[in-house]
Amino acid sequence: MCDPASGTVLDWVGGRSDLSRGFLRCCRSAPGGGGDSGGGSGGGGDGSERLREDPLRCLRAVRFAAGLGLAVASETAEAVKELAPLCCPEKGVAAERIWKELVKLSNYEPERPGAFAEGMRLARELEVLQVILPEALHEEEEGGGGGGGARMAGTDAALRRLPSDSPAVLRVATALPDSLVFSDGASSALTLRFKLSKKETRLLETLSLLKALDELTTAAGDDDDDDGSGDGGGGGDGDGDGEKQREEQYSAQDSNKRQKTAAASKKRDTMAWVRFYAGEGSGSCVAAMAARVSGEAERRRYASAHSRRLERLSKGVERARNRAPVVTAKYVQAEHGLKPGKAMGKVLALAEEFAVEQGREGAAEVVALMKEKGLWP
Repeated sequence: MCDPASGTVLDWVGGRSDLSRGFLRCCRSAPGGGGDSGGGSGGGGDGSERLREDPLRCLRAVRFAAGLGLAVASETAEAVKELAPLCCPEKGVAAERIWKELVKLSNYEPERPGAFAEGMRLARELEVLQVILPEALHEEEEGGGGGGGARMAGTDAALRRLPSDSPAVLRVATALPDSLVFSDGASSALTLRFKLSKKETRLLETLSLLKALDELTTAAGDDDDDDGSGDGGGGGDGDGDGEKQREEQYSAQDSNKRQKTAAASKKRDTMAWVRFYAGEGSGSCVAAMAARVSGEAERRRYASAHSRRLERLSKGVERARNRAPVVTAKYVQAEHGLKPGKAMGKVLALAEEFAVEQGREGAAEVVALMKEKGLWP
């Protein structure tokens, strides 16, 4: 502590000595003897009574060590392991306080990259992670040996790839396996568990939306390139000829339906991407998802695909953010006599989809083209 009168630092527990050698120690309030195998000095005992007073200090020890680049003194590490089971809401430590420590750990990142990953590693080593976030070890436990360790190594690498300004909630999501982050109700479960803010919950929901859109886009493949040609040339003889023609006709009709369905699906997907990119935190979610991708070449392709799509849809994204569609209710009411209601809402939504797909920015031009294609009511 500091003497306010003289400005002198009063160190009764050997703290300055520990810090100079890079050690973190939980000490007693009164001085005592004994060092430690890690080379610590003074301070007395393992400090477990201080951890027992407030078990959240087990997690706080992890935060300070990872965030400040310190090694946890051996006797303090043993005390943390012993008392870590008390660091949970069931034992009286509020979930909000636990979450606040994780946020503070994340806040070290700009000045100390990798602090959060190191914190997760140290929390696991000191058996704190098993209490505050056991889901992070979910697949390791199921694996029953080598595979889990490999996943943890992959998780560590993913955490270190996150941008320094990534929100804490996305760091925690990155520490969890896909099967838990993207399962039904995952965001609600984490929200209830840690009493997350609405903004943090929305980020988790946005991350899940991104996962769904990625999967839809991948599943669609090259459907847009299907020419749908159904002409089955070559005639046959006799009674089989008519049957064959009917089969070809049905095949052509099915192909045409598939084409229309694929086109409609692509429009819906395009607008879903527009709404996604226009949403708050979309860039952070893309970065978080990219960090989960294994393989440098695959990560570059993933990031590049999003960059190209965002550039192509940039005008529509800007309009969505500003809530300023090309064709407005005021315009269609004044220029085309449409009355407010569900029908107008559908027309406006269709007009914006068309504007995005065609890359048009003038209301009159969009309406004229829609009329030309029979899309205007």
